[in-house]
Amino acid sequence: MSHFAEGRRSPNAHSFPRILLCGETALSVEFGDDIHPSIIGRVHALSRALRELGHPGILELNPTYRSLFV
Repeated sequence: MSHFAEGRRSPNAHSFPRILLCGETALSVEFGDDIHPSIIGRVHALSRALRELGHPGILELNPTYRSLFV
């Protein structure tokens, strides 16, 4: 019997970063559930790295306190 069938969470249920699809053209990269300076730092580091790539498919980057919307 799987852990899901027994009502237990997956061992990775709260692993970060977590990537969530947002429709067909966007995604959200979550770095935590709390507002904390280290999480904000990771969000902004990813935002800078993606911006520096200059990939034409990345049209917009929206950082929040705990995630980056791409």
